[in-house]
Amino acid sequence: MLTAVVAVAAVTVFLTPIQMELVESYRLTGAVMEWQWVRLFSPFINSYAFIFLLGGAAWSAWHFREGAEARNRFVGNVLIAVGALLPGIGGMATRMGHTEVLYVMELIGLLLIWAGYRFNVKPGAVRGGPVASGERTALA
Repeated sequence: MLTAVVAVAAVTVFLTPIQMELVESYRLTGAVMEWQWVRLFSPFINSYAFIFLLGGAAWSAWHFREGAEARNRFVGNVLIAVGALLPGIGGMATRMGHTEVLYVMELIGLLLIWAGYRFNVKPGAVRGGPVASGERTALA
């Protein structure tokens, strides 16, 4: 179902006529789209992705919150959750006319998600349970 919605949204965005008189060379804006109804796909798709990324990372962080052997997983998942939140904040700022904030928040969000991944694959990061002393993860 979601794949079909994303496909329809992509096609309609691609086919949307652009009002060239509204184009600003220094800032991106959805106001240039003639079919404004196409923008209604965005909250549905973004909310779905946000819920699963942030929710999954937050649940994992909660799961690994206790125990020294799972500390890397806890920190990594907290970083991923915060990194998932920042582009949404940037998107809200864009809707209020502060387009530049989106790019900064996306960059910081990606860096936090990457750092969270690195914490999760560090030696000593658990895979569902405690790691034996000296055991390393496959990706480390």
